[in-house]
Amino acid sequence: MDQLNYDIVMFKLQTGDEANKRYDFGGGGAGNPYVISQLSGIYSQFPDFLDSQQPIETKSDVGRLSSPRLEKVSTLLDNDPSRTP
Repeated sequence: MDQLNYDIVMFKLQTGDEANKRYDFGGGGAGNPYVISQLSGIYSQFPDFLDSQQPIETKSDVGRLSSPRLEKVSTLLDNDPSRTP
């Protein structure tokens, strides 16, 4: 059983490395091929932040939030630390 477990782990590591070298779209290899993920980083955190911390209840809220903050979203996405290089 130990030999089988070892062989399975080694196969996974070897094929994973080969796939990452072959499919390097976005810089994250085959396991993470996208530059921006919908599951992490500013792409998902910013809308949640706006919804939970900056609720829009009136028309004046829209003007207050839209201009200064939304103009900087592209910069946030470009500088997102979870973004693969």
